[in-house]
Amino acid sequence: MSAFEPAVTFADPILEAAIWEAIGQPTGPIYPSGLEVIKKLGASGSNITDITGLEHCTNLTELFLGDNQISDISPLANLTSLTGLSLEGYQIKAIAISRLWPTSPAYPASAFTLTR
Repeated sequence: MSAFEPAVTFADPILEAAIWEAIGQPTGPIYPSGLEVIKKLGASGSNITDITGLEHCTNLTELFLGDNQISDISPLANLTSLTGLSLEGYQIKAIAISRLWPTSPAYPASAFTLTR
């Protein structure tokens, strides 16, 4: 961590707790450099409502967030390393996915689970 590196803010305290667990830090500020170690994150069925802050998890390759209360997945838009995404149990429309990754062959429709 750099002395000038601003802490990342996670809007949802449940997601923040999952991040603390993933980086092996019990509490305290979370810095972008500390998020580099996260490759996989699972927080299904955790009652998460907001994933703001995940945009800083730039090395994330697999994300499991099924059965939460998330409606906005835009923080995932620039996670170019993301190859696996589980969002089952949501009211998210497929159009939301296509707006995030409109032409990327890295994100075929079969990579997403968007059923209720």
